[in-house]
Amino acid sequence: MAELLNPSRAERLEDLLALTIALLAEERGISIEQVRERMWSPAPLIDAPSSGPRLLRLKGLKAKIGFSEAMIYRWVAAGTFPKPKKIGYGSVWLESDIDVWIAARLAEREDRQ
Repeated sequence: MAELLNPSRAERLEDLLALTIALLAEERGISIEQVRERMWSPAPLIDAPSSGPRLLRLKGLKAKIGFSEAMIYRWVAAGTFPKPKKIGYGSVWLESDIDVWIAARLAEREDRQ
């Protein structure tokens, strides 16, 4: 009797999954069976967030441009590299600013050749 009042963790997870599937079906206007089929397909059930500005932390920035932290901050101080934006306690760069910087460097290189 106590088992009926206190379902196991697996049963609670199954109930949560069933509820999630039902909510997705209702939201998408499709059947529960269609949701279950699509759960295992490459097509996403949940839309990706709207694409706003993409932000890069220092680690991602270094990976994108291939230069060290010291070199990046040297260029920032010289005014030849986009300045980071302060968000909370950290700094980030707008990926679009970095893409423009890269395109400008490539254009300069083409002009020299």
